[in-house]
Amino acid sequence: MVGRTAMSTGAPLVKTYLTDFVDQMKGHHQDTPICNDFELNLYQCFEAYGTRQGIKVCRDEYDDMKECLYGNTQRFRLMAMDKERRRQYWLGKRKQHYQEDPPLESYKNPNFYRTDPSKFDF
Repeated sequence: MVGRTAMSTGAPLVKTYLTDFVDQMKGHHQDTPICNDFELNLYQCFEAYGTRQGIKVCRDEYDDMKECLYGNTQRFRLMAMDKERRRQYWLGKRKQHYQEDPPLESYKNPNFYRTDPSKFDF
């Protein structure tokens, strides 16, 4: 059971200088700048409590990192909103599924083509 616990968290079974060196080459999620703080918090928690107890204690950090990487809660929220929108359309509470798009000119920055910063009206 110890090996399975260590393997599921990515921790080596035997910690040596070689495993520390190779661990740096392993593909972590530090490349995604949004989630690297969550991963750092998770590994600091694992380092503080150990691998066995860290699985129980660091569950919140793990869930935060997983949500940051995969966005499941956000996706489920969008699916629920879309389902409610369809339900309202079928019941006749809405005239269309979605609202009409705004005109394309509404996205244009009025100061986009100006070159003199003194004439900007901020």
